Amino acid sequence: MLCRLGVRPHSTSALASRAPADFMAILAYVNFKREGYVTSYASDPVLALGAMKVWYELKHGLAKYILPQLKNLLLDEALDTGGVGEIGEMVARILLLLAMDKCVMGDKDFSQCYHTIGQFVPVQDFLNVLTGHEEMSIYCKGMYNAEDKRPEFNEWCSKWDGWYVGFTHFVQLQLEPNEDTLWFLLGRQAAGIFPRNQYGADLLIPMFKKRSNSRPVGGETTRGEQEEQEVLMMLIQVKNRSPVDGGFSRAATEKLCPWFVFGKNSDGNSSAGKSTDEIGGDPKPLSSTDVRDTIRIYMNVRGRKSDGKFIYATTMKDNLKPKKKGNASEVKEESQTIGSQAKKRAKIESNPGVSSVSSVSEEEPVFTICLRLLNRVTYPFLSEDVASMLSNMVESQYDPLGLVEGDLDYRDEDEKRNKDVSSYAKLSLTATRDKLLQNARKALAYAPGDKEEE
Repeated sequence: MLCRLGVRPHSTSALASRAPADFMAILAYVNFKREGYVTSYASDPVLALGAMKVWYELKHGLAKYILPQLKNLLLDEALDTGGVGEIGEMVARILLLLAMDKCVMGDKDFSQCYHTIGQFVPVQDFLNVLTGHEEMSIYCKGMYNAEDKRPEFNEWCSKWDGWYVGFTHFVQLQLEPNEDTLWFLLGRQAAGIFPRNQYGADLLIPMFKKRSNSRPVGGETTRGEQEEQEVLMMLIQVKNRSPVDGGFSRAATEKLCPWFVFGKNSDGNSSAGKSTDEIGGDPKPLSSTDVRDTIRIYMNVRGRKSDGKFIYATTMKDNLKPKKKGNASEVKEESQTIGSQAKKRAKIESNPGVSSVSSVSEEEPVFTICLRLLNRVTYPFLSEDVASMLSNMVESQYDPLGLVEGDLDYRDEDEKRNKDVSSYAKLSLTATRDKLLQNARKALAYAPGDKEEE
């Protein structure tokens, strides 16, 4: 599990000393008192595929054994996740990995997939699995119906024909990504995790398009072969907000624009980590990528009450970088950025007749795929028990009462699935749900205040 999620144990946890011997982690350092062990996982597709086999080889093993153990490690703070706020992001990584695995395996059991080697799959197939192969509603600002944008959305979707995506695990990104980073991730069949507490996107998934049929899709690529292919990315924002998803509009638009994610803060530092300029990196910045050449996904992993799956339509005007006045160098820099965007788009755009960035209408629609609830309606590829376990993990991280309610939900569902063999059947008769909730509320008395409404 840890090698696929890109997570390491806390150096002082008991798991850190066991990870190299028992779980194939790499021992990077032992402190001089031998009280701390710095371990990590290499970006190894073979190790990730081995972990994938463990996920699926035992029927219901993910829900019954692996995810409950992961939850215990999280609640015990044995894993270096960056705080409770990162648990939702970890759940999002699990969702994306499960969707990718579903694309590769289809409806077959893992034992029937004799050639599961982390294949690249069409981008459209991945998006269809992630969103459920169904037509989603389109909304604009204020959550007003925007079905009139359906033709433009379908045209935008059609541009991803011939594009491929594939990842078996996530790796931590320390430096600001560039095109070389995307090719590296594709070669390792990995997706990226942005540095903690950065603004904008949390996860990055590279995708590519072949210009020729000289080689099959997949495998390592040389620099010469890369020039015969095109590379772009998906940017993913993850939130754990309930019941109100505050700041949604800006998070799903401006904060998922390449210029925002890879741009410079007021202190000159990149919001996506150290600039590659500091280490003599590739001069091709991802900040110049056109927002229309990026697949943006907004995920909120809290809540299970109703469907929360839709397309959010905004305009180019809502996604353009704010113009700065009075500084000639900044105006020149912005002009150069627009010019590079136009050149890049002219190279990438496969549909004829599309205008360049410099001449595009500010009213042209831009789309974001929004998945705002964690349930089987939003993610149909999940089984009932996996969906329940993942929801239980994110609902218990902030609220102790949420931990109680989530555990009771899991107990009720376990009893329904295993009426005759459940070990909790007799307990549920004596310790009823209402009784346990009442006792928990008394013990977890909250100070008075206004409850946030949906």
